[in-house]
Amino acid sequence: GVGDMNSEGDAYQHYWIGIAFQEKGMEANALDQYQRAVKIDPAHEEALRGLAGIYAARGRDDDAIEVGRQLLGYYPDRDDVRLIVADLFLKKTEYRRAIAFYEDLVPRRGDWAALHGRLAYAYLMSDAPTKAEAAYRRVLELKPDSLLVRHQLAQVYQSHGSNAEALREYRTL
Repeated sequence: GVGDMNSEGDAYQHYWIGIAFQEKGMEANALDQYQRAVKIDPAHEEALRGLAGIYAARGRDDDAIEVGRQLLGYYPDRDDVRLIVADLFLKKTEYRRAIAFYEDLVPRRGDWAALHGRLAYAYLMSDAPTKAEAAYRRVLELKPDSLLVRHQLAQVYQSHGSNAEALREYRTL
């Protein structure tokens, strides 16, 4: 008297099967399962994240960004989702678009060191070394022990002729 079982499965079943496939390195099967989950539940956050991740890893940046936009459409006020979209633009080397998303996050998430690090890199790639320097300094305020960021900041100084500042950072390293 329980009724028939849904042999197609629900979105979470497909999502978890996708996770299992992905953990086994079977990305094509994982991709298929994530797509099935999203077909059943278009706003399935985890399945959309999985799709975006696989697309990005496979170099299908346009597809990853499209999925990121879908995520953003369903979760427009979520800063973690905005960060995903910004990261996808950064990966695609669309630095100005990435910067726009990162800068939008700074007032609300100024304590995210990784946000400032990504923003610094995007500034650097957009030929805005002064802004990159400021963003790297903010990372060091939040995480003073970050050797990688200190090294990157030293390189920024050195490449722009600020040798005394570069030397100071190298000595700190």
